[in-house]
Amino acid sequence: MAEVSTLVDTSTTDMDTLAGTVRGLSREFGQMPVDTAKALYTTISAGFGDAADAALLLEGAMKLSRGGLADLGVSVDGLTSIMNSYGLAADQVGSVSDRMFVAMKAGKTTIGELSSSLGKVTPLASAAGVAIDDILAATSALTLGGLGTAEAVTALRGVLSSVIKPTSEATKLAQDLGIEFDTAAVKSMGLERWLAHVAEKS
Repeated sequence: MAEVSTLVDTSTTDMDTLAGTVRGLSREFGQMPVDTAKALYTTISAGFGDAADAALLLEGAMKLSRGGLADLGVSVDGLTSIMNSYGLAADQVGSVSDRMFVAMKAGKTTIGELSSSLGKVTPLASAAGVAIDDILAATSALTLGGLGTAEAVTALRGVLSSVIKPTSEATKLAQDLGIEFDTAAVKSMGLERWLAHVAEKS
């Protein structure tokens, strides 16, 4: 908690109350308090500096970790990466974790794998106007097709990178084939319809 105190304004944040929150969450979710405090530190470091927001996000991460049998630190890292990519507030943590559970059940993946991989593609997805639901659905579908979670995310990252900054060769080929190869098309069609459009034209 001394380390946590270096990240917050102690003139406005009651460290005793924050320590009590850490102890309470540790009891509720069966975590060692030192691990919960480290996860809180990571949460605040990731940009959720308000004590109430950090506690809310931490609680959501602990639920995700327990429900998905995942490491707490990995869960915090995954959630904060996704939420920062899409500019989501702490009170939306439950919605994000619910979507991750749906993706886990729909594909051949785990919460731990999703948490450790999605942060590599969500910044690009957000920039391209691809919703988190579409990225999760695509990841699940690719894992069902035989790719590992990390491979699926790498493949999606490659597709989105190509759309955001296409090479001159890709742009010319897309024009020749009648493919709308830009972020505007992805945003207007949605990822699934856009991929179907590319497949049909090519």
